[in-house]
Amino acid sequence: MRPDERRKYPRIKTDNLMSYACTDDTGQELNQGIGTALDISQGGLLLESHSPIEAKKILLTFIDPDNEFFEINGEIAYCKEIKTGMFQTGIRFSENNKNIRKAIVSIVKTYNVQKQSEK
Repeated sequence: MRPDERRKYPRIKTDNLMSYACTDDTGQELNQGIGTALDISQGGLLLESHSPIEAKKILLTFIDPDNEFFEINGEIAYCKEIKTGMFQTGIRFSENNKNIRKAIVSIVKTYNVQKQSEK
């Protein structure tokens, strides 16, 4: 990690498709969509999507190559539009548990499998 880096955990590059559902404080679903996780750490991930994510809370879901289903609860740190017209959203994980660590390993494994198959 760079000395000027403010993040608590190092980021690992990924390129994984996942679904998301935005919720309000009561858990009511506001909207849903699909995005690509561009990087991930123990504390959160960067999600790129076609639409802005304007909620405070988010539920991320994905299935890994072994067909295991994962759900991760998070909070939106920021959402910004980039030059391509896409939106990048910083998501902070709401929990830090064994399931999160297992999901992170799965996401990184999926990315590495994809990269190996491209060679």
